Amino acid sequence: MRLLILVAITFTIAGCGSESHSSVPLTVADSAGITIVSSHEGRWRDGDAWSVPAEPRLTLGVLDGDEKYQFSNITAAARQADGDLVIADAGSRTVRLYDSDGAFKRLLGGAGSGPGEFQLPIQILVLESDSILVWDDAAFRLTRFDSSEYMHLDYSSVRNLELTRCIASGTEELSLFAMIDHTQTPPGARRLRNSLLRPFKIKTTIERRLTGV
Repeated sequence: MRLLILVAITFTIAGCGSESHSSVPLTVADSAGITIVSSHEGRWRDGDAWSVPAEPRLTLGVLDGDEKYQFSNITAAARQADGDLVIADAGSRTVRLYDSDGAFKRLLGGAGSGPGEFQLPIQILVLESDSILVWDDAAFRLTRFDSSEYMHLDYSSVRNLELTRCIASGTEELSLFAMIDHTQTPPGARRLRNSLLRPFKIKTTIERRLTGV
């Protein structure tokens, strides 16, 4: 109903605001006391209309072959300033990044319930800084990917994962940080803490760190 009201208001204002388009055929109807004005032709002048090319600019996806190009239920897609494409696929529970020519760049997040993982990604928003926001409708969680190599963890994720503080006791004891902290100096402890709060999001960087442990 709200959509109908908005459409009615839009066409009513447009119809009353310019006499140059008064020749456009309109149908006026009443629905439960709401006036609905429908336009049966475009509002643009000759030469102003736009069209869709017969051939697509980019075709992305395969039925068989590389899994990085297989999709089963695309729920959202967005383009970054440099032309890169961010695509959410609810079927595989992944969010992937492709370049402007459709070549796979990297997996931003796969299936799971941890940080940077998804159960039902359905919305994508690219900010001016090219940071990426992904809404997970099953986890009821918003995940942010910055343009840097680090993942942004929101307050709820840090708290629920008990990275630096135990929920039950409200102290650092029994948190993940406390369990793995075997550093010998305060700078080492700060570096470990920062590594937990700002995890890498690029697979090759993660593997390089694991190899060095």
